[in-house]
Amino acid sequence: MAGLAGCGVAGWLIVQACGTNTPTLPGEFLGSFLFTGALVVQAGPGQVTTCEVAIPLPDGGTVGSDAGVLFFPTSPQFYAELSLLADAGEVVWELSGTSIPDGGALRETGSVQAGGFTVITYTQALVSGCGCTAGLKETITLSAGDAGLVPGLSFLSGTIDDRLDPDAGLAADAGPFCSSDGGFGCQLGCDLIYEVTGVPGQP
Repeated sequence: MAGLAGCGVAGWLIVQACGTNTPTLPGEFLGSFLFTGALVVQAGPGQVTTCEVAIPLPDGGTVGSDAGVLFFPTSPQFYAELSLLADAGEVVWELSGTSIPDGGALRETGSVQAGGFTVITYTQALVSGCGCTAGLKETITLSAGDAGLVPGLSFLSGTIDDRLDPDAGLAADAGPFCSSDGGFGCQLGCDLIYEVTGVPGQP
């Protein structure tokens, strides 16, 4: 599900953008950005993916530190627009060209922090390879560096943490639910960590 082909809802990072939008965000518009992510699969400084992820190979096989069964994008791309509510110390984050099932915009408000911001969303995700639905808490943490959050931003970078949990208060019709003992590779209560960069761009 990598790249920009197709549309779906499974967390902010995993959603694919389609079409174009005219900026309609409240506050001071900071720009439209193309974001590219890379799954952090190797141990190292900072956060690292703890879910058992299967990494597709060109020959059709998979590889992973634990040969897990979770199939999620390893290098996704998406578009988002950003505006600043300076008096409230908040940002408005909206995926471009996408909508939720009721037709509304995929929009969330986050908190400004030292030249950057953090947005937290709660949704659900179909866990490919396990045949079940998990709760998905997504924490988006991005920084503009010394430039700060001002119009005309040329670069954003940071991480997105997709936390997958079983039976996390999902709607009754979201099942079958994932369980914490769902078999090899499906034991949830784990994180998918992406390093993300954003540059000006729009779909």
